[in-house]
Amino acid sequence: ARHMIADLNLGNGFRMGRNVGTPAQVEALTASLQKLAFQQTGIQLLIGTDQEGGEVQRLTDGFTLLPDAVTVGDADRPDLTRSYGKMVGDEMSAVGVNLDFAPVLDVNDNPNNPVIGPRSFVPQPDTVARTGLAFAPGLPCAVSTGIGNPSPVPVPHSLHSPLTPTAVPTA
Repeated sequence: ARHMIADLNLGNGFRMGRNVGTPAQVEALTASLQKLAFQQTGIQLLIGTDQEGGEVQRLTDGFTLLPDAVTVGDADRPDLTRSYGKMVGDEMSAVGVNLDFAPVLDVNDNPNNPVIGPRSFVPQPDTVARTGLAFAPGLPCAVSTGIGNPSPVPVPHSLHSPLTPTAVPTA
């Protein structure tokens, strides 16, 4: 990573299970990479991860174990979801992760699709939107495409419809 930043002007990084450790280790690595990037380019790195909860949680060792999205969505409590999103964001910010590829805004309208399943808040589009909008403001920066990862499982075309970016208030 240091070579890529110093010699190739790398502008971002991604934290996965294989390249993270405890919160102290993640914070130390992130801080050193940010320092190097700023010295080399004058710009901070985007350091992202998938911290959706459930089976898709890249930061685990010493981090809060998060419920899957369907558990959060079933509660249908935007106030609790907002607090939950802030807790996730606070943990990530504390270790220097400034980009989360969550929340997933898939609509689980096909119970036979194993790709989406518990990664979706619920099968109702309005509840997915309401829950996602409650979760996202707590994150340092949230990126949600609203579609599942590419897979051999057929996904309805409607899930791949273009989305219009929406600013989410952070205050």
